[in-house]
Amino acid sequence: MLRMTLPLLLAVIALTGCSASAEESKPAENDPAKNATEGNTPRAGSTGSIEVDDLRWHITGAYSTARLGEEGAGQVVASGVFVVVYLGVTDNKSESITTTGEVVHLTANGKSYAPDVEAGLQLSGKDLIDLEVGPGVTAEAGVVFDVAPQVLREHPSLQFSELGFGSTHGYIALPSKL
Repeated sequence: MLRMTLPLLLAVIALTGCSASAEESKPAENDPAKNATEGNTPRAGSTGSIEVDDLRWHITGAYSTARLGEEGAGQVVASGVFVVVYLGVTDNKSESITTTGEVVHLTANGKSYAPDVEAGLQLSGKDLIDLEVGPGVTAEAGVVFDVAPQVLREHPSLQFSELGFGSTHGYIALPSKL
């Protein structure tokens, strides 16, 4: 009986230890390590969040496509491929903010890509450019990048920068399947 119980007990201890360490390694939503400062550039996976300049960012959806908008005259065609990302942003400032095209860029393999403003106008829902968010409010908006197809194979991330002229920033990886 002891012979059968000992392996079972060791297996339970091993499983319990694994699950505890997995929970401990998972960062908390408001983990200070995920807040950008002059000495810290946070990085998060596609399901994580980061905070830059008192704005907490997370990805709510992402896909790639060759065309945006309705068929016909209103449709915009990508030079390469459109990467469409929907973001959630929570304003933790004490005042309202208005986002700009400078607050987020797509980065891959050392290169930076600005949002495609014209394509962003074709999104259903709100576009990130000129999005107004009040204090304590979470808003969702989309942003579009027109990139060469090979960029999708280079593990792209979104770089979030401060509003204005600050130098802090953080990164959220895009989902691996776009």
